[in-house]
Amino acid sequence: MMVAMILYFLLPFWWLLVASTKNNDALFTTAALWFRSPGSFFTNLQQLFT
Repeated sequence: MMVAMILYFLLPFWWLLVASTKNNDALFTTAALWFRSPGSFFTNLQQLFT
């Protein structure tokens, strides 16, 4: 039961981490809970802060 609660709590944070590595097209066309293009992470951070 405790493992299920931990997964339920951590899954949204995992999704945020994975989604931050995707560009807009990949966000809707690839698997939701796995990485697509790690190179997009720094591009996304740059766009966020500029």
